[in-house]
Amino acid sequence: MQIGSAAAAHFACTYTTVHAHEFSSFLDAKDHVADQDLVIKNGQLIVPEGPGIGLSLDPKKLKKYRLDK
Repeated sequence: MQIGSAAAAHFACTYTTVHAHEFSSFLDAKDHVADQDLVIKNGQLIVPEGPGIGLSLDPKKLKKYRLDK
């Protein structure tokens, strides 16, 4: 959920619109496979910086949630 939300936030930053976007579905998840949390400050999602969408995957969590083994 964090990965999808971060990607959607980056996409939303690429165009102008008259209405706000909502990126809060990741808040309901019990765990994530990213190695850092997304940050909401003053009611706004802080778009992660860095390569790609700004998030890296946590190898331990990926192993935990694998479905093919």
